[in-house]
Amino acid sequence: MTERLCPICKGNIIKRKVQYSLLGEKIGIFTADVCQKCKEQFFTKEISQVIEKITQEKGLWNLRTKTKISKVGNSLAIRINKKTASFLNLKPGQEVVLSPENRKQLIMSKLD
Repeated sequence: MTERLCPICKGNIIKRKVQYSLLGEKIGIFTADVCQKCKEQFFTKEISQVIEKITQEKGLWNLRTKTKISKVGNSLAIRINKKTASFLNLKPGQEVVLSPENRKQLIMSKLD
């Protein structure tokens, strides 16, 4: 039996059951090839299709969107589309905290 090597780090690959999550939501436990060195996970095409179907059913698929910054008085406003707002359970008038991660990323946190 030939040893399979990771295409990323050349570590040994073994089959394992792994928990797959997307955006903090557990999708399920699936068989994957896992690198023992860098821990990268590789799924078969069939398992990837199952994962994609589940994430679509849960409304987690394709939440990344492009938006424009608007000017409102002396302030700037960022529009959040309905699908993303629904996923985040955001309501009009709700307060959030915006924190710059760096000069290119902004993190928004809901206040509970």
